[in-house]
Amino acid sequence: MLIVICDDDRKTASLVEETILDMKLPEVETEVFTSGESIRTWMDSGGKASVYFLDIEIGSTDGVQLAGEIRKKDESALIVFMTQHREHVYKVFECLPFRFMEKPFTEDQVRKVTGECMEYMRTCRKYYFFKEGKCTHQISCDDILYFEGRGRKVCIKTKNGESEFYGKINNVCEELDKSIFLRIHASYIVNMDAIRKVNVTDIMLSDGTVLPVSRSYRDSVQGEHMKYMLWKSGV
Repeated sequence: MLIVICDDDRKTASLVEETILDMKLPEVETEVFTSGESIRTWMDSGGKASVYFLDIEIGSTDGVQLAGEIRKKDESALIVFMTQHREHVYKVFECLPFRFMEKPFTEDQVRKVTGECMEYMRTCRKYYFFKEGKCTHQISCDDILYFEGRGRKVCIKTKNGESEFYGKINNVCEELDKSIFLRIHASYIVNMDAIRKVNVTDIMLSDGTVLPVSRSYRDSVQGEHMKYMLWKSGV
């Protein structure tokens, strides 16, 4: 797993990299960039990381804009913003940041945030197993957008298509991690990481799909999604 650090302050970049390497995390590598141009060149050549530690102001580069470019290439990457300006927190939610670290920060803070990144990936990068005929299939929970109950069958809508199996949506709901998946309707369970807009009567997902929110779930949908976003962003 690759962790990228991008900060034009070499001292800060070194602190983050050395702290992560000192944690001796299995199968974790680091890469450091000190300019927006260098990380863009790297991404254009196919570079991709699991976690990005980004300064909000990388020299002449707007770190928020850079995060948006990362998000377009990889919806599942975790982005940790490093900033001296707390007020920036509220203008970056479209980039779906995972955490913020306010400068100057300590090695303990880097270890804490890195540990939270690892725990989130262990939690959210699980698999959902289902049977289709005589075959057992697995789908990464990270790829699932939502489940839909269709009579005696359940449809799993993913980023790359859909699968269908015999089952009940109520049973699926009991099997899923409630910290990631949210029931919004008698027929729908959604991955909260895929939600991009929450309205009173419906939600919009990352692929543009709009799903209805039934009256009985409205209060819980707004409350649980807000808790999820605050937890994910560390605010």
